[in-house]
This record gives sequence, structure tokens and C-alpha cells, in this order.
Amino acid sequence: MKSLLTFSFLFLFFQISFSQDWALFPEGQKTYWEADGEFHLYYNDVTFPGGFTNKHYFGADYLTEYDTTECYNEILMYEYQLGKPPIDSIFSTPFYWFDFLGNDLIYFYQLTEPGGSWTNITSSIVGIDSIVFLCISKNEEMFLGVTDSVKTFTLTGYNNDSVISDFNNVEYKLSKNNGLIKFVPLRLLGSQMVEYEMIGFDDGQEHGFTNSWKNYFGEFEPGMIMKWWDIKNGAYTPPGFYIEETFYIDSIISVNFTDSQVSLYVERYGTRYFWKSGNLYSSPWDSTSTFSENKYISHWRHNYDLTLDAAPGWFNISPDNEKVTYYSQHNFSNWELPTISYDDFNYLYDSASTECVKLIADPAYIHNVLTRGLGITDSGLIGGFWFLHFETKLLGYGINGEYFGDVSTLFFSVPLRIYPLNYFPTQRLMN
Repeated sequence: MKSLLTFSFLFLFFQISFSQDWALFPEGQKTYWEADGEFHLYYNDVTFPGGFTNKHYFGADYLTEYDTTECYNEILMYEYQLGKPPIDSIFSTPFYWFDFLGNDLIYFYQLTEPGGSWTNITSSIVGIDSIVFLCISKNEEMFLGVTDSVKTFTLTGYNNDSVISDFNNVEYKLSKNNGLIKFVPLRLLGSQMVEYEMIGFDDGQEHGFTNSWKNYFGEFEPGMIMKWWDIKNGAYTPPGFYIEETFYIDSIISVNFTDSQVSLYVERYGTRYFWKSGNLYSSPWDSTSTFSENKYISHWRHNYDLTLDAAPGWFNISPDNEKVTYYSQHNFSNWELPTISYDDFNYLYDSASTECVKLIADPAYIHNVLTRGLGITDSGLIGGFWFLHFETKLLGYGINGEYFGDVSTLFFSVPLRIYPLNYFPTQRLMN
């Protein structure tokens, strides 16, 4: 009997140990996906054990420096009020992973070998009462320069044992060491059948697409031209409020890039429009002026490390409990370049509670956008009790003889002297 118990224990131990090899989302690995033209990052950075079942949070480590289990629901409630989705999560046991599809639990048995299958009962998909997952192969495959053992699974939808759907031939491909390569989130089966495909991952080494500092701030080149719009709406100068709107163009003369900082030396030329209080956006404006200047612009890496790590749906609480930074979806926008958006909301600490941040103090928030290859492309303060609007936004740019975005006045409003002698650099930004 003792031998049998020992064997059973060892069998379970080896099953659990081996099951870590086929984790859908390996803990500590950042995985980058493209899905229907959008860019996503999944980073299973914190696992909360719950007996036999674990809950994995994508980005929970950045939720707060305090006890996430105490404040999690309270913070989510206010994030919903702001129209923001919650931090994503998924569950696992040593033998399967699972998530909710409506009110149903959908299971994924990652240890299943070729020829094996399992059935999920569901009432959440119209016309389908069960979904069968079938493992059809396990082969050595190469992806993103890595060779690993990869299992492939197919899905079939049934109703009263009759085949209803093949789910558009969706496949789940699972790597032994690096998790899912291709999949549809279990909670989206039957409704938003968007297939996620791995485009990069970082497991201590970078493979394929990654979100490094250099990708965002290390690709500026001398000769690059950037057209900007700047608005100061609600600024106060005695005797009252005013609006100042500026359109200007930066021509990059030189670039100094290090691992911690990028410094640009630019020649700037622009036109500034000014409206006094009471004449907001009236025509004509109260005054206008043109200007030109040479200046240095610096960006420090430590200001953006958290942002570059952030996954969609993450938010971080400041140590003083007065600010929550929310990290939005990474979209292929801004002329087909991936972007990161993050908003800083001001919060007040509820002294009646010793656990959670509960009150939104000021409806104003600071909005920032980082765009791959272009650095900060949109930033400013929006809202507040005085309906303030301070914003600087990139409207368009030119590089290597190609132009993107709004460049309608790029040449007509800028003197020729602003263009450096080495314009049309040899290396394209998009390479």
C-alpha cells in the first residue's frame, strides 16, 4: 500500500512538473501578438495560488505596490466607470487551463497527446451545445528563430451530436517551452473569432518583435522632418484666459542616442495663433506670429520603462495613492505603426478605508502616446474643472523621401533653410 501511495505521489509530482512545460502563458515571459491588425502584449507576471487552482494576472505586478487581493475589485469598479477594461487573467491547474465563456467554463488540456480530445459543454454559443478540441499533431517546429516541440489542436462545434461548425478552421498551436503560438482567447469563442498569432516574445532573450526602448526612441535620423500641432486652451494670463494654437515643423539636425537617453538637436519653424478670452476660435484671431529657433530635445529612458513593459488593461497606483496610470490597447495606428497609450488619472485616498483607493478627485487626466520609431507623438492635459486642454500632437512626418500623415503644408510653409544638407537619409525609418 505504501509503495502504491509513493508511486501515486511520484506520478502526480511528475505530471505537475511536466505540465509546466506546456503552459499556455509561461510565467515571466512577455509575449507579443498580432490580432486583426491590433498589437497585444500578454505578460503572466503574477500567479495567485488557490489550492488546486491558480489565477494568473497579466500585469498584476504593476497594479499596486500594496496587497492586490485587497484593492483589486475596488479599483476595477472605478476603471469600469472610466470605460476601461479590467486587467486580463486566466486560470490553471496542473492538468488544464480554463476561462469563462459567458457562464460556461471552457477547459484546455495542454497535456493531451496527438489523437486525444476533450469536450466542453456550452450554452453560450447560439446553435452549439458542445465544443470538441482535438490534438492532431506534435512536431518539432521553428518559429521566430526558435525550434521547439509544438502541438496543434483543432475545434469542432456540435449540436445534438451533429457537426455545426469548424470555427473557420481555427487552430491552437502550443509550444512546449514558450506557450501559445496561435490561438483564440477561450472567452471569445463563437463571438469574436479573432486569431492571435505570436510575433515576438521575451523570455530573458528577445525573439522577433519586442518593445524595447530603442524601437521607440532609437530610430530618429538627421534629415527627418516632423510636423506638430500644439494647443493651450484655458491657459491663464492676466487679465483672463486665452487660447494659443501653434503649428510648427522640427527638422532633425543631429541625434545622440545612448542606452539611457536620446537627445535631438532640431531647427524649428512655426506659426502661432492667439485668441483672447471671449473670442475663442473667433475669426480672425487676435494676433499671429511666426518664429524659428534651434533647440535640444531630450528623452530619458527611465521615464518610459514601465510604459514599455505595460500590457493592455494594466494600471499602476502611485505610492502616495493619488494617481492611477492606465495603459491602453496597443493598436497599429498612427500611419500603421504600433502605439502605446497611457492615461494618468488623479485619485484621492479615502481616509475612512485602510485598504483601497476609492475616490476620483479631478476629472482631468494626462494622456500620452508613444509610437514605435517616433517617440512621443501625443501628450497633454485634458479635462478638469476648467475644461482645460493642453496638448502637443504629431500631425505628420517625412523620412527618406516618403511622407506620412498630414504633410499638406510641410513644404509650402517652411523656408528651404530648415532642410539639412543630408536630407533623404539612406536608412528608412520603417526598416
